[in-house]
This record gives sequence, structure tokens and C-alpha cells, in this order.
Amino acid sequence: MRLLHRKNDGNISLTDDIIQDIPAYAILSHTWARDDEEVTFKDIQDDPGQAKSKAGYRKIEFCGKQAASDKLEYFWVDTCCINKSNNTELAEAINSMFRWYRNAAKCYVYLADVSISSQDDIDQALQKSRWFTRGWTLQELIAPGSVEFFSSDDKRLGDKKLLEQQLFNITGVALAALRGDPLDSFSVEQRMAWAEKRTTKKEEDIAYSLLGIFNVFMPPIYGEGTKHAFYRLNEEIKKHAKASADRNLSEGLPMLRSDSIFLQERLLVRADIQSFLTEALSCNGNVRVILHGLPGIGKSTMARSFAYNAQKTITILWIPGNSEAAIKQAFEQYARQICGNNQQYSEPMPLIARQLSESFSGQWLIVFDGLDAPLINIQQYLFADLGESKILITTRNKDLASYIKATHVLQVNPLNEKIGQDLLNVYINTGSASLTVGQAVQEEQTPTETDARRRIVKELGGLPLAIAIVGAALRKESGIPSINSQTYLTWADEVKDILLEQDPVFSDYSSSVWKSFQFAFQGILQGTGINQYAAFMAHFVASCENASNLAEYIRLYRTASTRSAATPCRPVIGQLRFLETGFFELAIKALAAVNMVTVNWMEGGPNDVPYIEMHSLVRRWLGSTNHDKVFTYAGSKMWLLGFGMYDQMNGSGVGTSRFEPLLKELSEMLIESPRMLDGSQVPASEAVFPLLLDAQMKLSKSTEFLPAGSAQRSRLHQFSRGLESEITNSYDDNLKDIDWNSVFQDWAQELGEQVEYAVGSDAERADYMLKDFFLDTLDSHGCIPIAFGTEAPYELHYVGQTDTIEEIKIDITARTESLLVKHLDQEAFRQLPAIAPNESSAFIRTWSKRWEMDVTEIIRNCLAKVFVKLQSAADTQRLATELPLPSNTAAVVGDQNFGSYLQSMTSSSDPRNTFFAVLRRTVKAATEQFLDSCPAVEILNEQKDTFRDICERAIRKGFSDGAADAFHSQTLSAEVGTDTVFSMLWELAWPGRFPGDLDNLIAAETFKAISDDLKNAAKQGFSSTFENHLYNSSSFVEKLAYEVFSASTICNIFPNWILSGWIDPLSDDEDSGDKEPTYINLMHESKQQIMSAMKSIYDDRASVADEGTAVQALKSTFDCRKVIHDEVMDKLNQPELTDRTGMGPFFAKMHFEDCDQSLRLACSVLQHGASEDFVGSLDHLIHVENAWNFSKAR
Repeated sequence: MRLLHRKNDGNISLTDDIIQDIPAYAILSHTWARDDEEVTFKDIQDDPGQAKSKAGYRKIEFCGKQAASDKLEYFWVDTCCINKSNNTELAEAINSMFRWYRNAAKCYVYLADVSISSQDDIDQALQKSRWFTRGWTLQELIAPGSVEFFSSDDKRLGDKKLLEQQLFNITGVALAALRGDPLDSFSVEQRMAWAEKRTTKKEEDIAYSLLGIFNVFMPPIYGEGTKHAFYRLNEEIKKHAKASADRNLSEGLPMLRSDSIFLQERLLVRADIQSFLTEALSCNGNVRVILHGLPGIGKSTMARSFAYNAQKTITILWIPGNSEAAIKQAFEQYARQICGNNQQYSEPMPLIARQLSESFSGQWLIVFDGLDAPLINIQQYLFADLGESKILITTRNKDLASYIKATHVLQVNPLNEKIGQDLLNVYINTGSASLTVGQAVQEEQTPTETDARRRIVKELGGLPLAIAIVGAALRKESGIPSINSQTYLTWADEVKDILLEQDPVFSDYSSSVWKSFQFAFQGILQGTGINQYAAFMAHFVASCENASNLAEYIRLYRTASTRSAATPCRPVIGQLRFLETGFFELAIKALAAVNMVTVNWMEGGPNDVPYIEMHSLVRRWLGSTNHDKVFTYAGSKMWLLGFGMYDQMNGSGVGTSRFEPLLKELSEMLIESPRMLDGSQVPASEAVFPLLLDAQMKLSKSTEFLPAGSAQRSRLHQFSRGLESEITNSYDDNLKDIDWNSVFQDWAQELGEQVEYAVGSDAERADYMLKDFFLDTLDSHGCIPIAFGTEAPYELHYVGQTDTIEEIKIDITARTESLLVKHLDQEAFRQLPAIAPNESSAFIRTWSKRWEMDVTEIIRNCLAKVFVKLQSAADTQRLATELPLPSNTAAVVGDQNFGSYLQSMTSSSDPRNTFFAVLRRTVKAATEQFLDSCPAVEILNEQKDTFRDICERAIRKGFSDGAADAFHSQTLSAEVGTDTVFSMLWELAWPGRFPGDLDNLIAAETFKAISDDLKNAAKQGFSSTFENHLYNSSSFVEKLAYEVFSASTICNIFPNWILSGWIDPLSDDEDSGDKEPTYINLMHESKQQIMSAMKSIYDDRASVADEGTAVQALKSTFDCRKVIHDEVMDKLNQPELTDRTGMGPFFAKMHFEDCDQSLRLACSVLQHGASEDFVGSLDHLIHVENAWNFSKAR
């Protein structure tokens, strides 16, 4: 959309067409004057002076000023922001209008015919206003969240909330609709009634103005007349209603659905199989049902038919079983339905198990369709522990029944002659829809035709898939001329294929099945015109692993192609032209007409894609007979993947995990066929960049666990000194009246309870001895810090509330709110009005899991901005000199300063680690100063014997009957006058673990309180954002914020004392050197290099990344890998490795594996002379890493 921009001097200009990252904007709602009075797009573009002279400019000026008073720089007015001379743009605007009004920050209604002198006149003036009679203003009233009404002299009359009763009285629009309830909750008749008395200048617009009200999309055709426009509108409404019903048949269970479950056209319902499934899956307890038989025999069709009907009462998960990767991906997609899109789930199973157990207990079924791969460990996916689990598996492997201990097994056999003929008749007859076995198909047939159809069924071996394909091809509208059943029988009898004898998948079929494919698909695969596009589409579908990946590629293509008008069109856009909406729909319908694909047309806008499934037999046949054509799209798909990854990073900045399935598909294809990109329209020098970007991002994950260096910490030196002084003074102010005797007595009592439990647990080992308590149990169970944390003075929570920390908290709150509004997907906000009134815990949990990763990334970026501000200007300038800013990369956001650059990068340059490392040291230093000036340590030493006696009694209780042996039959130390074994061990342990560690114990509590306060500041920004969005929903927002900020992904951004130790493992006297860790510079330079190259590929498109650029990017990525390897291994090989010094680098090392696969594939794709050297060096690094183990290091 284009927006108007009001500058500080009051001048107004028109922006370019904004595709993404649309800024916050206001929007004007008004009634049109005469056409010659309104300011047009051409006026604004060509003659601003002429524009200002028109009467309509008054409204534009008003909107700009009002937006500015609401701190909005941008606004939209329909008269001049749409180029109505461009029919394509006008059609897009009409279909987007409702969404544009809904997404506006403010909507100003300018009532040109209303001028009032007192508040009492408002009701009467509103009643007479022409605005309430116009067609387009209906959606402009309903769609926006904030609607404000103004008179012709710019006086504010009130907003939608204040005036809702008057608005209801005038318009008849339900109050719930005015308040933002989903429009689908109102009947079609209700919504039509709202528009009944409204009029529009062009007669067809009265229908077009309702598109958004009914959430449907259709192109405008001016001149078609009102009657025809409403006919088309009603047809779209019916399709929308049917699609909605199909997707929401599982009443009350909208969050677990599958587009794989739908009712196929011309379906053969085999009553015997349906009865078997109904009876089997209604049994109590854990039920395991197997349908086995040849591919194409109808197993999936019957399972899908059963699932479609059963989902009315139970929730059903449909899992493609063609590979373990496909199974994992399907479960990940269900996890995303529960927990969020744009996310990666390495462990989706526990999430789904919880949802099934809590929300759908005993009312769920999982269908594994096509579970034919022999090496899949399916047991881990059966949720056997949940009880009342229902599993249905379709497979050609009958032995699977014994492996999973199936409770019910049915072999699906070929159709007999009679039923096969009935199915063939259903597909041949144009008017037939579906068939239940046993029903007669009424049709006049000659004896010759009847005999021919009988012979076809026999020749095809009663295989439903082949019968359906041939029947569809024999339909009159199939496009195959002069063909009937008799001519089919004589067609190409010589057609045979060696693959039938060689490929085990086809070994059970006669050549006639192969012949049926050849016959049915020849017209499409060899055709011209639209059939040519259908052939392209068939090969493209066959190249995709599954329907989800196919849909993602199509969406990426359409996004990329919409930008090609402004930049040169790359060959990949031209090669995939058949994916454009018009060609696509015709091509898919042509493929579906001959049963080459099965399609579930879904609701949605122009860019939505139906669920498209190609049977494995058809896919394998195409892959065998048209191998080169299927693989020809590999390069284009790699280009689309790179475009999506780049676009995502350059847009919302919430990560690229949504493209993991595409990356996995293409990676597996590259591993299987390393040369698949040879001859592609996409050169290797471009195809390599998605892999390099993925390698970089996964390498960045490892650096999250590496400590901040002294050079990084030095930039916060001034901040640290000031904060240390503040915290020291705060200790004195808040803890001056603490009764340390009482604190330590409570600590000792709590320690006794912790020790008793810990020893009782460890003493179950037969060889456990008293010394093991001091050497292991005391530390491994965390007895001392846990006990102290439980009884620590509550005043420690106030120590960190200094002026500096409070300023940081205010900044975090404000920036969190700002960035959420700017970057969080609008879908997140749109979901809430439907959820908020329920205040359902299940809904809140669902929303939280859906969006928590996006919120996490936004808060991470917020902290980066806040913490960079803490650096001195000199340090910032120095660092900016050391790390030159990229000149052309679109990865840079906002101002060209170090902070913006730093914020835009991933965690390797995230200043969060530096801040918390410095905060840790600052708190520790302030705590030490405080203890030097207070008697706490002396008081603690006076209670040494008290601690000893409490712990000794607790240990004896923990040992239980073994206490006498453990204590060498000695009595309690307090009861004897001489030293005991325990008292001597206690004397050795006491100084270091208690008075010697008191500074760490107190600092840990102070640090935790500050970290929690910073998290709560972000939480407050989150709450403010959503309270502004929702009316009277503070209770709901509070519950939502609690759920989101309890997630581990967000909690881990704000570390505790132990985690902060991983990023600051050295004591001050162990620091060495003042240089930046080498990998930071390298990571910056390498990312800049990759993003700059991708910008030229995906944004500029005029240039092609040359081989030299690609090789250099590969080398820089490998150099990063090598340097981070050295950093990690140096830390793992340091002497006296501990959990504090070793945990960080150990977890960093674990993240190398994901990076390495992408690096290897990049070398394979590029096929440069240096690639082999890179692979050899990488193998060496991996060998070194694998040879390391913790026991050797210690």
C-alpha cells in the first residue's frame, strides 16, 4: 500500500508502494464529493500545487494534522493513495481495503455535513449524516479497532466505544460487531441486513464493499451490474462457508486440524472397511488398527473418509508416514498449531502429548498414512503412555501389525469385477458424485461398452487408483479426443516398462497399471496451452516432498513475483510462471480432473494455496519417466528458499525457522543427488547462499554460550563503576537493620532439611560414605545456596533498585512496547479479541505457545538496543571504527550506527552477554565492599557449631540405619569433648563453603532480583501493548503476560547467577589481554558479506553473485567455524575445568553439528577447487571435537 507522509514542515508527500514493514498509520473515512473536487493519485504525484487548490485537500490536511497529534507520521486516504487508472492496483485495493482499515492505528471519520455548537446536538447531527448511508463506510466503521468521529470544523465528537449505542441505533450493526467480535459469528443474513439501505456511486460497488465483511475475495468487473456482482459474491460466500465448515468440523477443537482430511470427489465408499474402522476404533483402551495392502488399493481413501466423518466428535491428527522426517515434520506442524508458527520444535512430542491428555482425553485419533518405510521406529510416536489412545495405520507392510501389537488388522483387497465397474462408471459419468458399494449406477450402456469396461477393470487388477485415473481420462470433458472404453483397450498394447520388473514398489502390478498412467496423463504432459502449464505443475508437485512444502514454495514465489515489477525479472520467476494465481488454478484443476492430484480447496485470499496431494505411485512414475523435468526445479526451489530466508531476516527479524522443512527437503535431495543443480537456471554461486546463511545462523547459536571478553566488558567500565557505587550504598541503606543472627539461624534450619533429603537420596547407594557428603552431595544437590535463597533477607530484593537500574527498566518497558507494535505479526493481535472474553487458560496457553518465540526475539532485540546505549560515546565510536558498517546490506536497520548494526545481527554480537557479565562482576564487587564493612561474616563464624550440629543430625537421619557405620559409631560432636571424624571434616569444609562463600550467596540473590526486575520491565511493556489493544481486559492480559513470560525461551534471556557464570567464567586476576574475541569480528564481516550478496540477488536482481563472491563467503563462514572451534576447544582444554568454566563451551560445541551439514552441502553445490580443502579441514575439526571428553579434561 502507498501512504501519505506528513513532514515536520507540514508538507505532505506520497510514499512508494510498501510491501512489508508497513509503519503505523492513520486512515481516513469520509464521503466523496464531486470527482473534480477530490485530490487524485495523479494530482499528488504530478502537481502538488493543483492538489492543494482542490476542496478535497481540506480532508487530507485534516487527517495529516490529526495523525501528527497522535504521533503518527503516516496516513492513508483513498482518494489519492490508489492509482485507479491501474486496474490491477484498483482490484488489489478493493480486496485489501477491509484489512487496511483493520490494521490502521487510528481511523478518523470526517463528517463533512456535521457541524455542531453543543454536545447536545451530536445525536441529532449523527442521525442526519450522509456518512451512515454509504456502502463503503460500513467496513470502515467495523474493521478498525479505534474509530474517532470529527465534525467538519475538526471537533472530536467521540469514538466508537463512547458512541456505540448511537451507532447501533443508526446502523443496526450489532454491538458485539462494533466491539470487534469475529464477523463469522454473525449470520450471512445479519451482515447483509447491515448494508441493506446503503448505496454507492457505482452500482457494483455495493457488492464489492462487502468483500471484507464476508472475508471473501473476487476481482471487480465494472459493468457487470448489481445482480451479477451479487451472484458472484454469494457464490464466494458459499465457498467460504463450506471451506470453514470443512476446517472446523471438530467442534471446539480448532487448534488441531489437518488440511489432509477432506471429502474427495467421486468417492467410492467401501462399507465393509468403514464398518470395520468404526467398530475397531470405538473399542475402549489402547487401540492399534492396521489397514494393509498394495499402494493404490484405497487404504488412504478409506482412512481419509473415516477421519472426515469422525472429526465431528473427536480430534484427529493426520501424519504422512512416507519417512521419519515426514512424521517429525507433521508433528512439528501440529506443535505449531498449539505453540506457534515461525518456530522450530526439536521436541514437539511432549507438547502434543500434553494437549491430547489435557484437552482431548480419550477423544483423539492419530492416522499414520502410508507407513511403508521399513526402518522407522514408530513406537515412539504412538503415545502409549496416555491411555485410551487410538492409532490407525495404512501400510503395504503387513508385518507391521505384529511389531506394534495391533489390536485390529484388515487386508484391503482389490475391487471385485462388479464394484470395480461401478467405480469406473462413477468417474466416466459427468454427473456422478460419490458411491457407496452396493448402490446401482444408472446409465445406459451398449453391451459392447459394458464388456469393454469389465475388461478394463480386469486388466487393471481391480486397483481403485488405476480405475479412477482411467475413468477420469475417459470422461468426455477430459480433453482426450475420440477415446472410449473400447479404443482404450486397443491403445498402445505394447506399452511396457522395465521399471515394473525392477522396482519393488511396482513389482506387484501388471504393466496395465503403468499403461493407465501413460494413457491418462499423456494429453497433459505432452500438451500445449494450459496443458503445458499443467505439465509444469505436475513435475513441480512431484519434486516436492509433501503438500506443506509445496504450499510454502508457491507462497514464496508469489511474494517474490509481486516485487519483480520494480526490478528486473530473474529467470526463476519466468520459469515458475505457472504458479501465478490464474494459471495455477487452471493447471491444478486440469491435474485434478485426471486424478493426477487430489485437491482440497481452502478458504482464504488470493495468496492462499489449496492442499494438494499426489499419490506415491504417481509421484514415483513421474520421477521415473520424467526424471529430468522433475529435477529441473531444484535450482528454482533453492532460489525461493534463499529469498524467503533473506526476506524474513530483512523483515520481521524473528528468525527463519519456518523454512526448516524446505531446507531439510533440499538438503536431503542434495545428499542423494549432489549434481541435481547442474544446468539449473540458478547458478551455483547463488544457490549456495541459503546454505551459507543457515550455517552462519546455526554457528551463531553456539556463541550464545561463550563468555564475554575483557574488551567487551571494558566498554561498560564507566557504567560499572557508577552502578557499583549505587549498589554498595543501596546495601547499606537496605540492610543496615538486618538481624544477621536470626537470618543465619533460619538458614541453618533450612540447610538441615535440604541435607537430610540429599543424603537420604544418595545414601541408597551401598558404597555411600560420610566423606561423599562433603566431596559430592553438599555441592551436587546445591544444599547451601538453595537453603540460603529460601531464607535470605527479603531486603535483598530492593538492593538492585538503584537509579541506574530503574532507568534501564523504564527504557526496556518503553522499547518492548514500541518493538512489539512494530514487529509482532498483526495476526497475533487479531486473534486476541476472539480469545479475551473467554479468559480460558487453554486459549491463553495456545496463544502463548503460538507467539512466544516471536516475542522472545523482539525482547532480545529490545535488550540489544538498551544495553548498547550504556556504552560511552567514545567506546561506541571506537568499536564502529573497528567493525566497519556495511554500506549496502539491507540487514542494517534504522540509523547507520553501531547500535542498529549490532541489534540487527544474531546473538554472536548481542550485547546481552556483555551486560550480564559486567552486572555479575559489579554486584560481586559491591557485595564484597558491603561485607567488609558489616559484621555478617563474624556473626556467621560465631554460629559455626550451630550449623555443624544441625547438619550432623540431618545427615544421620538421611543415613537412617546406616548412620552408625557412616559415623564410625561415634556420638554427636556436640556431646563429646574431643574431636570426632565429622567435626574435623566440618572444620575443613566450613571456611570456604560458608563465610568464604557468603559474598557469592548474597550477590546471587541480588543479581537474581535485578534480572527478575528487568524481565518484569519487559513484561510490563508487553502488558501495556495488549491493554492498549483490548478493551477492559486487564485480567486477561495479566494472565497472558504471566504465561508468555514463564516460558523458558524468555526466562533464559534474563540469566540467574549460575548461567551468568557461564558467560563470565574468569575472576578478575585471571583476565588476560584486552582484544575483542576474534570470532566477533569475523562473524560480523561474514554475515555482512552474505547479506550483501543476498541483497544483490533478491533485492537488486539485476546482478548475479559471481563465483568469487560465493567462494569468499564460503571461506569466511569456514573461517568463523575454525575460529569458534579454537575458542571452544581452548576453553574445554583449560586446566581444572569446572562446571562453571566448562558448561558454556560444552554446549557451544554441541551446536556445531547443525552448522557442519550446511557447510558440507555448500561445498558440494559450489564445486570449486577450494571446496575439497574446506571439507578436509572441517573433518579435522570434527575429529578433534569428537576426541574430547569431560573426564579427560578433568
